[in-house]
Amino acid sequence: MNRKENILILISVVLVIALLGKSFFLDEVRNIRGDELKFKQFVDKAVEEKMQGFMTKKGLIRYRVVAIEKLSDEGTSLIEYLNEEGTEYVEGSIEGQYQAKVRAYFLHVIPYKDIRVRSRE
Repeated sequence: MNRKENILILISVVLVIALLGKSFFLDEVRNIRGDELKFKQFVDKAVEEKMQGFMTKKGLIRYRVVAIEKLSDEGTSLIEYLNEEGTEYVEGSIEGQYQAKVRAYFLHVIPYKDIRVRSRE
């Protein structure tokens, strides 16, 4: 192989490593507490229930919550979240309106689709 081919292969390897690091370590929302944590649990459950395609069932596609944004402080949102023991979902409410950005990954690495989930009033 000549010099240009070696450089292109090296760049490709570096980009694949960067994609792996981004997909596995940087994308999913972390260090959240309180109402944001409850909303994330609600979104995880909603996505799990609604996205039941063939590829999801076979484990080829995975969904991760990548961002949570508070849209409004007004009103309350009815959601279901895990109880303190983390064993079952309970109904409850949180203050304000929230929106989550959920990203779908093919083979757990390649991002290909974004979904928005809003809390209901």
